[in-house]
Amino acid sequence: MAFHWAIAALVIANLAIGLLHESLLRGTIPLRMAIGLTVLALTVGRILWRLGHRPPPLPAEVPTWVRGSAHALHMLLYGLMLAMRLSDWAMLALVAIHVAAALRYHYLLRDAVLARIAVRA
Repeated sequence: MAFHWAIAALVIANLAIGLLHESLLRGTIPLRMAIGLTVLALTVGRILWRLGHRPPPLPAEVPTWVRGSAHALHMLLYGLMLAMRLSDWAMLALVAIHVAAALRYHYLLRDAVLARIAVRA
């Protein structure tokens, strides 16, 4: 249970730093990155642990739709925690792929694709 609270506290702290970074002291971005990597590592560790360990069963009186909703909510939570951390990397990867493709067209295929977007003075 403490593990869940630790991840929750880190996610909330990281969100607060992200939203308030302009009004906070300088140097909060490296702190935010460190917290983000910690959350990513803990989330991946938690997911791996969860794959090998079933949670305790819910009480029998819990309706089926509530069980399904709880399971879906947990999966969504894990997915969002991963997406939050990986979105920056995914965006960077997409930009890198886009630039590599443009350079390929320009230097290897020698067509005018890159020249079309060049700024004309």
